[in-house]
Amino acid sequence: MDRALLIVEKENDGKPFELHTTYEDRALFYRKLMMPYLLLFLLFAALGLFTKMWGWFAAAAVFLFVCIVYLIDHLKMKKLSSLVEG
Repeated sequence: MDRALLIVEKENDGKPFELHTTYEDRALFYRKLMMPYLLLFLLFAALGLFTKMWGWFAAAAVFLFVCIVYLIDHLKMKKLSSLVEG
C-alpha cells in the first residue's frame, strides 16, 4: 500500500491556520470526535447495568455529556453547510 505525504506551507498573513475550512469538513470533524465518546458511554452504561454500580453510570453520564456537546456542534455545522454551501 503506497502512501503519500503532502506538506502545505501557509502564507504568513497573520491569520490562524484552519484545517477544516468548510462547514461540511467541520461537521465531519465533530462527528469523528463524537464517536469515541459514544462508544465509551455505551461501554460504561453496559458495565453499570451488569454490575448495578452507580459509579459506572456516573462515568457514562460524563461521556454522554461530551457526546451531546459534539453532536450539537455537528448538527450546527451540517445545518450551516446545507444553508451556505448547498
